[in-house]
Amino acid sequence: MKFDEQRIMQVVQNDEMDDEEKTARFNKVFQRIIETGINQVSKSIAGIKLEDGTVVENPEHIKEFLENCERTVWEAIKDKLDEIKSATDYSNITLTCESPECTKEFITPFVFEQSNFFG
Repeated sequence: MKFDEQRIMQVVQNDEMDDEEKTARFNKVFQRIIETGINQVSKSIAGIKLEDGTVVENPEHIKEFLENCERTVWEAIKDKLDEIKSATDYSNITLTCESPECTKEFITPFVFEQSNFFG
């Protein structure tokens, strides 16, 4: 996602591009950011309980719901995910060196960033 954000900044700051081309490129990158956000959030939802008690668990239906829901619903979901994240804060973890000569403990930030997860 950070890459897409950088692309938006490059497009906006590019003086060699006319406004129409800037707008088209901006919209394309912005749409990709929205799609990425929806994909990530949809993978965090196990199911959606409807008013009649039916639980929708199909990932494609959940994604479709997120793509079409009202902004207030989207914000409520994001707020709940933020609440869950805060309750399970893994910002720092304590590790112990396994070397018999060391056994030193140290604290390190626990970062799960998808963009650099595999190196």
